[in-house]
Amino acid sequence: MSILKHLDILKQEWRIVLASSSPRRKEILGELQLPFEVITSTVEDNMSEEERKSLRDLGAEKYTVELARRKCLAVTGKVLAAPLRSQDDRRKHVLVIASDTCIEQDIIEEDTGDSSCVPDYAEVALLHEGRAEGKAGQDKDGADEPPVDPDAHDRTRKTERQTDQKTSKAVEDPAAAAPGAEARTGSTLIPPSLSQKRLSTRILDKPANPDDAVRTLKTLRGKSHRVVTGVALCWIFANNPHNPDSKDVAVRDLFAETTIVKFRNLSDDAIERYVATGESLDKAGSYGIQGLGGLLVEGIQGCHRNVIGFPLSAISEKIAGRLDDYAEGRLKMQFNVDVRQPAGASSSSDATAAC
Repeated sequence: MSILKHLDILKQEWRIVLASSSPRRKEILGELQLPFEVITSTVEDNMSEEERKSLRDLGAEKYTVELARRKCLAVTGKVLAAPLRSQDDRRKHVLVIASDTCIEQDIIEEDTGDSSCVPDYAEVALLHEGRAEGKAGQDKDGADEPPVDPDAHDRTRKTERQTDQKTSKAVEDPAAAAPGAEARTGSTLIPPSLSQKRLSTRILDKPANPDDAVRTLKTLRGKSHRVVTGVALCWIFANNPHNPDSKDVAVRDLFAETTIVKFRNLSDDAIERYVATGESLDKAGSYGIQGLGGLLVEGIQGCHRNVIGFPLSAISEKIAGRLDDYAEGRLKMQFNVDVRQPAGASSSSDATAAC
């Protein structure tokens, strides 16, 4: 699906609203060369820290998607409540676009609950691979396969990752249980340093102050992390020709885009000098890849614009799909949730991909 064939229709028949005052998002959306306006909300300003924490506990995808959804609905309400500026607006459909971005970082916790160890993705992949092969080994031994849980996919990543690795692996070698021995799961050897640990995550938002930014960048250096952007689209169709009895039809799309970013092994001095430029203070994760922060990055896997906070390719694809459905009379009232992961997200490679 390509948005290129819909550009003329979007210019003539659609009023596009960006629910963000971010200069970076405005610049990226402007690449489509379509007229749009900016209307903001106070959703984040009105959130308590307790409410924000409860949303973070859902995981990065659900956290960012929920914030984008709230922003989108708040701005859509403003659009519908405001007087029409012209008769031309009365004839136009409306598309509201909202997004929210955060950084998600894997941490390996000791059984004591210490979360000071930030792993490399090779370690993360090893833990995931060990758990997966352990399950496969049990199935081969004739163990009954548990019933499929239809809600399992929706469980939060944090809960899934905090499962104790010791309970999920089948030990083939009795010697593996000895102190200091390597734990064996299927064909995967888990080093003693990892076998007593569990994988969890934490979400990094904008820094509270320069000292907070320095601390954040020190945890990111030399490691890989995920940049997750949640997107919400709200469509308001005026005088839907495929349903003449209806007035306005609102359709919402929600999805999340993930990009993996690998940082260079930065010195304390380099981090402090970067923070001193002031660039990090209004950025999720305390850096901006489109500015001097790009010098901190070794490579990315996924969409570059997503790291900036607006995955234009994914948004354009979703818009094109909706317009195809509308033009061909296939559009239905529905509520979609789509979580995107870059191919090979569990890999330790950091191949750079254009987007």
